[in-house]
Amino acid sequence: MPAGPVKHIGCLVLTATALACGGVPMQDEPAWGIRGRHLTLDGEPVFLSGVNYVPSRGWLTHLDSWDADAVDRDFEGLKRVGVNAVRYLPLWHQLQPTPERADPTSLDRLDKVIELAEKHGLFVQLGILNSWMSGGTFLPSWAHGNLFKDPAIIAGELALVRDLAQRYAGRRALQGFDIGNELNVLEGRMNLDLDSIAVEAWQAQIVDSLRRHAPGSLIVNGVGTGYSESFNIDSIARSTDYMAAHSYPYFHGTSRLDPWLGQRTTYSTNYIVSWAEMTGKPVLMQELGASQQWVPPGNVPKYLRLTFLSNWLEGAAGYLWWCSHDIDPSFAVPDEGLYKEYSTARLQRENKFNELNYDMGILDSDNRPKPAAAAFERSTGIVEELGVDWTNRLPVCYVLVPEGSDYESTMIQLITPFVLAKQAHMDVKLLNEGAAVPSDAASLVIPGFRLSPEGRSQVERYLSAGGTVYQSYFNDFGSSLTVANEEFALDYPRLVVTRRAGAMELEQQLVVGARLRVRAVSASGNAETILSMPRLGQVRLERKEPDTSLFGESAGQGVLFRTRHGSGAYYYLAADLEEALRDTFNPWNDDDSDLIYSVLRPQHPVNVGSKYLELHHKSRNGQELVALLNHSPEFVEAMLHLGTGFRAVDAFTGQVQGGDAETAVRLEPAGVKFLLLQAP
Repeated sequence: MPAGPVKHIGCLVLTATALACGGVPMQDEPAWGIRGRHLTLDGEPVFLSGVNYVPSRGWLTHLDSWDADAVDRDFEGLKRVGVNAVRYLPLWHQLQPTPERADPTSLDRLDKVIELAEKHGLFVQLGILNSWMSGGTFLPSWAHGNLFKDPAIIAGELALVRDLAQRYAGRRALQGFDIGNELNVLEGRMNLDLDSIAVEAWQAQIVDSLRRHAPGSLIVNGVGTGYSESFNIDSIARSTDYMAAHSYPYFHGTSRLDPWLGQRTTYSTNYIVSWAEMTGKPVLMQELGASQQWVPPGNVPKYLRLTFLSNWLEGAAGYLWWCSHDIDPSFAVPDEGLYKEYSTARLQRENKFNELNYDMGILDSDNRPKPAAAAFERSTGIVEELGVDWTNRLPVCYVLVPEGSDYESTMIQLITPFVLAKQAHMDVKLLNEGAAVPSDAASLVIPGFRLSPEGRSQVERYLSAGGTVYQSYFNDFGSSLTVANEEFALDYPRLVVTRRAGAMELEQQLVVGARLRVRAVSASGNAETILSMPRLGQVRLERKEPDTSLFGESAGQGVLFRTRHGSGAYYYLAADLEEALRDTFNPWNDDDSDLIYSVLRPQHPVNVGSKYLELHHKSRNGQELVALLNHSPEFVEAMLHLGTGFRAVDAFTGQVQGGDAETAVRLEPAGVKFLLLQAP
């Protein structure tokens, strides 16, 4: 750490000397770096607690309608509510009206933005080629073409990259460069001819210029609202330092599956972070937000608090809310630089944004804190007090991603198994089919698809070495199971536990809250039946006179089986559980599917008796931390089980919570609780 007096900014630290020198870093090492899943400052891991800066006056066209005092007030207001970093996205056409060089007046004003950020102790992530913003496509007149393949346009882009990199290299307040805001959206908007090879080659040129002219600066590509085939995580990761995730339930569709404070809606932010983490690089939750056009105003701060702290606990490198300030309703977007044919309908007609864009700030346009600001400030305070670099103690479950899949095609398909594993209180990650199963895997989920040859080979190795695998509908490993082609459709079936496993009890009835397709199975050898359907006469089947010779249990048809495979355990569910739940709105109240997934969780001393509560168990320097987050719109009461030899104390008040080994907890909708474990 740097010597001399220090000033705490959230969980970040600045030396007084660096502040006095306008943010110039010490010369013996770069200020910013990467370590594992974290961004670092002076070698220490940090968490960026910030916002995307939308100026309160003049929106992001403010470099033309310049008001330095307004920017000063904006940053002062943001600092008051706990912000330590801003992502700033000056519009490209204002920075570079001609391809040869950046505009001197705009650069002088950009200097002032950086200077004012330094004044208030804020770090700046600076976007460069910002062309897509809030439904509008903004371009310099000379860049109307294929931004990623036209050599003349790319030459102009590189000129701007050079100018900004040289100008701000070494500025300590500059957290790093973002290549541009959601440039992938322009592929569809402008009907550009692109593929991943072209995008990767283009990005490599931009990054190479940044590295030559601003060595040591961190570089990210702010792709959103999800990764695509052309802008895929592997191509982006190869030349950038870390990954960015943008998550809006309204746009990626999970808000049509569950309530806004429901499971798949709120866990969708964790899902996209996990998707980007498959590259092995740190992931910044760079954009997410909630408009009052989507949810009642009272739910916005709850959504912010829940997603902020959940992403921090999951190991994200930071959290940047969209956005800093509401937009004045009277603001009209100027025509200059706006290409209406590539913009949303209202911008084409009225030079106005869609209504959702106006109320997404944590401050209003007069710099007054909104309720979401209090949630942000409290969340940053929690992160500052507890710090980063905790080690996960929960068992890790990997959900397998089918070969050749991209983010857009699998988000809705895989969010349901992701959430079911979270409900079983595991640390859940994604893994590409065909990749070696990591050594920290406690279990692996293959949710309703047949493996490719390479995928089967990798899972075979994992099973043979003693791993635990669950697969639904398709059977790749159960050699003592014979699965028929026919299936039976049942409405909200009740399944009976015929052998205790996981959190299930013998003869317990489980309800699946969706129309389930069940395949007929006969079992032999070492196959054990965990779940069965009742006798055929007690259920309504679509098929007439099913082939009873394929039913493996006298009590009814077996549905969940466990077999040995090598040294490992293979669970096969003869039903399309994940697909059945996928299109069922909020199935969780009348659904016990989390108990099926509980068979994948090995014995662990810490657990909680509610599927609605996200659980974390972490350790650091001899301390043990338990965190609970309520991913539901209702109050939740549950028992927290700690194992023997521990008691829980509130991490902030020090008050003992309940008795030894077990304690009752009650959390409000989207509520959070942090407990430290101590010996009694």
